[in-house]
Amino acid sequence: MSRLQQLTKQGLSPSLPHPGVGEHLIGYLMEAGPTQPGGMGMAPLGWCELESWQRSTGIALQAWEARTLRRLSCEYVAAANDAADPACPAPYSTAPTPDQRELVSRQIRTALRGWGQRNKQAS
Repeated sequence: MSRLQQLTKQGLSPSLPHPGVGEHLIGYLMEAGPTQPGGMGMAPLGWCELESWQRSTGIALQAWEARTLRRLSCEYVAAANDAADPACPAPYSTAPTPDQRELVSRQIRTALRGWGQRNKQAS
């Protein structure tokens, strides 16, 4: 279950930043599909896929729009891979939440306890 699905299930909605003047590009990316299958999982959209999408939809992208879609696809794949780690902060967050701080504190305490126990055993 994605984080968005978890938040929605809890009756919450994330405070996402407004995309600004490039909002239409987000729609294009989602319509084209933000990723394509790769050898080891998802991969960014390739130039051929973007060109095929343009021909199929009749939308002629400007060069900067095509480059931006490609970059958005690359960033999408990177963020999706990072998000596999439950400790990964949401890409739109600006400051850690209290829950995230607590999680990091617990992880540090656990790591330090393990380090201390290994040092005692080595002595």
